[in-house]
Amino acid sequence: MWHDAFAPSAWSNWALVIVGIGAVIAALWTLRTLSEQTFAAKKAAEALISSERAWVMVDIQHQPGVVITEGKTTEGGKERYHTGVYISCICSNQGKTPAKIIEKRICLLAGITPLAEEPNLEIPIVDAVPHYLQAGNESKHDWSIEGKGGRGIGNVLIIYGVVKYRTIFSDQEVQTTFGYKLTVDDRLERFSDHPKYNENT
Repeated sequence: MWHDAFAPSAWSNWALVIVGIGAVIAALWTLRTLSEQTFAAKKAAEALISSERAWVMVDIQHQPGVVITEGKTTEGGKERYHTGVYISCICSNQGKTPAKIIEKRICLLAGITPLAEEPNLEIPIVDAVPHYLQAGNESKHDWSIEGKGGRGIGNVLIIYGVVKYRTIFSDQEVQTTFGYKLTVDDRLERFSDHPKYNENT
């Protein structure tokens, strides 16, 4: 039986098998090449969009005049401290195309130590009115934000939030988070050791 399989009369069949195997290998190689080309094209398209899309950056600063307010109330016979800060939120579009800002959220944390590694973005919405921000432009909004707790000795005052927006290239929301701490001399200082609080997507 094996002798017949390798006899000269069967060589033509083996030739067909070899041709078939060669065709399969060529097809697999072609698919791999196409896959690599598709991946490269996708990466090139993503890089092009990234270079042309809107990029909204967010900064906060003190409003002129009163910087911090502190007080306390009595609830159920217990004293509750609260702290407030007057700030300006500045959004700037540093991309090449317009952005549609969807909403802005911000909160204040007083007496929180240590800070969580990732921000909880389920925080109060301070601006839910969509508006456009052209490339190279900025918008400024003034707010008074308040949080429970007092500064106290050794406590850090934290202000953080998120701005959600869309670009002209997609209906999917992207966002910019921002996080600051208030130093002992009342300066606003952006976080350097918690990258998730200052991130762009």
